Amino acid sequence: MTYAIEAFNISKKIGDKAILSNISLLIPRGVVYGFLGANGAGKTSFMKILMGLWRTDSGTIRLLDKELKGGDAVYRSVGSIIEAPIFYQESTARRNLELHRDYLLGVEPGRINQVLAMVGLLEDSDKPVREYSLGMKQRLAISRALLGRPELLILDEPLNGLDPHGIRFFRELVKEINEKEGTTIIVSSHILDEVAKVANTIGIISGGRMVAEIPMQSIGDNLGDLEETYFSIVQGKGA
Repeated sequence: MTYAIEAFNISKKIGDKAILSNISLLIPRGVVYGFLGANGAGKTSFMKILMGLWRTDSGTIRLLDKELKGGDAVYRSVGSIIEAPIFYQESTARRNLELHRDYLLGVEPGRINQVLAMVGLLEDSDKPVREYSLGMKQRLAISRALLGRPELLILDEPLNGLDPHGIRFFRELVKEINEKEGTTIIVSSHILDEVAKVANTIGIISGGRMVAEIPMQSIGDNLGDLEETYFSIVQGKGA
């Protein structure tokens, strides 16, 4: 089995506070992995380390079979949304994607239209981003993350601020990206049932520690069982 993410004993402190403590996980290629935890549990901190935005105090990480180094070219094969996406607000959605395309290099002709269509923004692509709703900006961020056909997609709390229609659209989009493009996806959230609907495996983080990994096939379709399992695990840690 080959892995998209291999993390071993990742720890991080800010001042005297331990943000992450000895986190280890292996995410196989081709899966959707749900990273579940309460706000402040350490999800975003871990994803920032994955993307090279923060350095670890200890531990090692490999992405797509490559050890991470500063400015590593492996990130050209990784798409991400970490915290609130930033765009040139006065430029159109299409222009924002053109600028990102120029950075990536080697993006095939027609890919911009393809990703805009995937996220349902093709008809609105010539509007300035300042006219976009929050949900439209989230979809534009996903299209930007997909532009270079990433092997790995890292999505940090992508459901924040979305209405029920937007959440359902996102859920179907994640399934489509995974199934049609073969992209490995790690998606973090504190919304248990939505992660359960898209993930093959769920990793539970609490207090900066990885406390459990749950294959969804072991839970089945009963979200009540998953909810009970989640709170039993987390409360057992005293979180």
